[in-house]
Amino acid sequence: MKEKPEQVLDVLSLDIDGTQYSFAHPEWDQSSTELAAYLTERRAENALFLIHNTGRPYPWTAHDDNQRYLNPIIAEGDAIISHAGTVIWLPPFDKPWQEWHDHVCGLVDPETVDKLKEELKDQGIVFHPETEENEFKICCFVDPKAQNESVVTIQNYLDQHYQGKFEVFYWNSETLDITPKGANKDDALKFLLERKKLSSKDVLVAGDSLNDLPVLKNESYKRVLVGNAMPGIKDALSSQSGVFVASINQPAAKGVLAGIKHFQDLSQASLEPERHSRHQRPIIG
Repeated sequence: MKEKPEQVLDVLSLDIDGTQYSFAHPEWDQSSTELAAYLTERRAENALFLIHNTGRPYPWTAHDDNQRYLNPIIAEGDAIISHAGTVIWLPPFDKPWQEWHDHVCGLVDPETVDKLKEELKDQGIVFHPETEENEFKICCFVDPKAQNESVVTIQNYLDQHYQGKFEVFYWNSETLDITPKGANKDDALKFLLERKKLSSKDVLVAGDSLNDLPVLKNESYKRVLVGNAMPGIKDALSSQSGVFVASINQPAAKGVLAGIKHFQDLSQASLEPERHSRHQRPIIG
């Protein structure tokens, strides 16, 4: 029997909102369309495993019926990590992946999350509606002028009463997420890579906000910070080497495309002589 040729499989783990697409910026749609077309082509060649790694709930929902939010310009994926890492979906995407669900339950059970919700509610914390749609993630509204104080106050409460079972991340300037420790975007990604037997050295990740920080601080990945990233995440990564930081003129999908090309250029420059004869298709052309 003839042996199958060696498969070259790249893995992309991409945040959605503000990274691949922005419902608030229609002027960025062209770049989103270009990125989606490129990723679709790569998947059709069986050369790409695409993971949407988002803080969004899945299936997509919008509490103000925002049609642009409900219809993001993205390519079809091979996996979806949703709710900031607490849920993983695999084809046919009709129910959460049970293996990851059981793993997260082993970290913090849903009853403990419900108990924490009630305690925070009694303290006057106002929840984002998404909180009711997930048994593990709590999403809270905070005063944009007092973000740091809010995080410190909530984290101190969690440390005192739950002994490190939860961690806190900003979602945007007005909201923050509380998730079980060990179930953030990077934890979910590592779990998925291990179960799918995919190497972390072949992974490129991209993001724009502080809930992307766990993946963007993982030095085993090729890392892309898009041009419209929140100032806080830029500061947090300022001492990190090996991160491609897109220019301010490369927001969202445009920054992802620039980052892909950057790492492809580096890869081609370091190819060993024998690899040049394999006629591999560049990651972007």
